[in-house]
Amino acid sequence: MSYIDILKIKPATALVIISSIACNLIGFIYIFHFQQDLFLSLDIFKLILLCIGFTFPINMINVFCQVLVYWPHDKTTGIVKTEDWNSIIFYGNIRTIVDLATGILIPLFVFPKLVLSYSYSMGVVYLIEGVHLILTLLFFGFKRYRVRRKEKSNTLRNKS
Repeated sequence: MSYIDILKIKPATALVIISSIACNLIGFIYIFHFQQDLFLSLDIFKLILLCIGFTFPINMINVFCQVLVYWPHDKTTGIVKTEDWNSIIFYGNIRTIVDLATGILIPLFVFPKLVLSYSYSMGVVYLIEGVHLILTLLFFGFKRYRVRRKEKSNTLRNKS
């Protein structure tokens, strides 16, 4: 059996691991806050799988948005470095934590007298995710348009 030497783990990798665990902790908070009987009745393995299944789609949307916006790669080889992947996944996890925490906090503070429901809170989260995705795609399209326009102006300058 091989052991992992914790001192050899890079700080960026440790941040990715910690932020991934924090994403799943937000899933625990969701289940505890909205469905306490489910939280108390499940064993820990099923609860962990449920939290991963709950946060994974939202996390993948955020990581996809981060890849579109911050696609760093070596211009000569076209390969993305490991450090860049760590930062992309870390910021995707942070966006997931913020989105899920906002989905809990907005119903608590904006409409405190309404009975909080899981579906209302998830509606807020998916609305935030939709806005993030649309803004990211617009930013990505603008970025691509700006790059193509710059390349076109450079080719026109080179021809003349």
